[in-house]
Amino acid sequence: MGVVGAGAIAQIAHLPVLRKLKGVQVVGICDNDGPKARALAARFETGAAYDDIEELLEIAKVDAVVVCTPNHLHEAHAVSALAGGAHVLVERPLALSAAGAARVVKAAERYQRTLLVAMNNRFRADVQAV
Repeated sequence: MGVVGAGAIAQIAHLPVLRKLKGVQVVGICDNDGPKARALAARFETGAAYDDIEELLEIAKVDAVVVCTPNHLHEAHAVSALAGGAHVLVERPLALSAAGAARVVKAAERYQRTLLVAMNNRFRADVQAV
């Protein structure tokens, strides 16, 4: 599995959980800030670090990707990962527009990959009450 984005959500939520899951191995972290990606890869002992999603997909040969980048990059990174053959979990929002979201969904259908949007709040009791 690869993680795209080395920001807070990757550090606080995704990487700590992923490293505890049996059968899951994070083999690469990608961020446009190469030193940050390398530092995070060393901290979480995940192996390689990349500053380009295409390198992560080609070199690490990941089965799945978690997209944890800034919102305006979600669509592009999700589509790249899907086209590269990876299943995708993307932080919300999926895209910045309905048309962008439709493009991501179409990519998942075209490449026959699973696409999930992280919507963990929908299971909180206070959110369900609303």
